[in-house]
Amino acid sequence: LGNAFQWQQLLRSEAKNRLLLGIAKDLSIVSDDLSSVISRIILRACEAMNSQRCTVFLKQRDLLVSFATNQGPSNMEIICIPLSTGIAGQVVTNNQLINVPDCYACKLFNQDVDKKSGFRTNSMLCVPIKDTDTGDAIGALQLINKMPSQQQDSTLDGKHVVFGSDDEGLAESLCVYVGLCLSRNAAYLQAVTERSKSQALLEVAKDLTG
Repeated sequence: LGNAFQWQQLLRSEAKNRLLLGIAKDLSIVSDDLSSVISRIILRACEAMNSQRCTVFLKQRDLLVSFATNQGPSNMEIICIPLSTGIAGQVVTNNQLINVPDCYACKLFNQDVDKKSGFRTNSMLCVPIKDTDTGDAIGALQLINKMPSQQQDSTLDGKHVVFGSDDEGLAESLCVYVGLCLSRNAAYLQAVTERSKSQALLEVAKDLTG
């Protein structure tokens, strides 16, 4: 039994290495098309982590700029939120991952987002994206709803699948390559996040003067 377990562990390790190598190659791109870069990160993250959805957050001073493709890969949603907001804000501020098995039992989770969209967020794994030189958090990768797989998954009271410790390790390794990809496209990311911040400030101004 011990040898069989060790063999399974070896196979999993080799599969993980192959997966990360493929991701590293796929994300080794430089492009002036930010939507394409972020969409590729989201797609590969969902595939690697077997998650239903994924959001990329980038830190911009006291704001987080979120990128999501929930309405399809060709429809990038970009939203600015305060850095102090929610689970992603805590992850970036503390530079530590947060694994939430039941989002509705987490005080940091904003249920209003689900109420507006009609989507149900069950489990979440949010991991910091770090600067490749300093190790500081420059953003976060937020994985939403672990999907069932052929392997033995962890569940919360049999209700839904949750992210386990293996997922945490894989996500942290994945974020290394995400960080490298973002650093290669830093100039374009800076320009887009600045535009997003300006748009957010304009909307606030309109609300105040409206």
